[in-house]
Amino acid sequence: ADLTHLLELSRTAVAEASPATLVAVSVDVAATIVDPPECTPGGAVVARPTGRRIAVVLDGLGSSSEGGESMAQLDLESQGYTADDTVRFSYAGGLVDDGAEPAWARDITRTHYGPTDTHQDIEITIARLEATLVAVAEANPSVPIDVYGHSLGGLVARHAVAAVGGDGGSVDVGVAVTIASPHAGAPLAELLESTTASRGGRSIDAGLDLIVPGLPLGTPIAADLSVSGFAGDHADVAFPAGVHAVALADRGDLVVPASTASAPGAHTRVLGGAPSPTAHSDLPGHPGVQREIALALAGRPPSCEGVVDRIADIVQPRAIEWVEHQGAAAILVGGVSRTGP
Repeated sequence: ADLTHLLELSRTAVAEASPATLVAVSVDVAATIVDPPECTPGGAVVARPTGRRIAVVLDGLGSSSEGGESMAQLDLESQGYTADDTVRFSYAGGLVDDGAEPAWARDITRTHYGPTDTHQDIEITIARLEATLVAVAEANPSVPIDVYGHSLGGLVARHAVAAVGGDGGSVDVGVAVTIASPHAGAPLAELLESTTASRGGRSIDAGLDLIVPGLPLGTPIAADLSVSGFAGDHADVAFPAGVHAVALADRGDLVVPASTASAPGAHTRVLGGAPSPTAHSDLPGHPGVQREIALALAGRPPSCEGVVDRIADIVQPRAIEWVEHQGAAAILVGGVSRTGP
């Protein structure tokens, strides 16, 4: 089993370094020059939607119900949501018990969760979100439910919405916005996974944990988020028809390169600039995110970009992705050559 795992990881690294990948990037660059995506001009005025809506918010890996997470930067009140109709999903199931229970949520499970709960098998989390969305919908007939997820939360949201939302679904999901989510699998997860895939790699686990406490080494989610795991294997699962989905990414994100953050059935918009170690966690607070949410709620495509920015949106994230894949390959090769799988 270990050898098979090593081969899967190695195959991903080799594919990323192949000439075919360079050709694919060149084709993408040519396409964005010749045929730019549908977009909304920067000066366009959009009206805030009328009527009541509910926002279900998902934080990412390593978050907890205690608050202070990345999604706390998101200003949903300015988008028209009331405090009672803005709720957080709990990785332990149901909604976060924050002591401010809206009247409509009295019969919905309320729990606390910690960082370790986010490391569980992703399919458990997806099933819990599906059940929670159904419960919220049943408590609020005919009220659109919008879903906002950061990082792991966005990946979970996509799969849950694909199962229960869309035309003919049991939940009326109006808008789904994912922020820096590894829809195609995160190469950094491959790198972390590589440290546990061979005896040589496993020897540095303790050191990594001392440097960056809370890394999901050896937990189910590390494999789930990798290109060769659940995320990569299910990258073709699309947001369903009837849901206005938007995948937002940061060009300088080192945790989830923007090249892995787009999703089938969703509009994609890349923000940010130079590579930054905080780009991933800071993206929910980026001013451009508020504009893209407003456009999504109005049913409009993302904001327009100039051709230079569109090219940079493709090239820079792919370069980041390539470097991280090569780091994973180096750990694998070093570990195997010294100790065997």
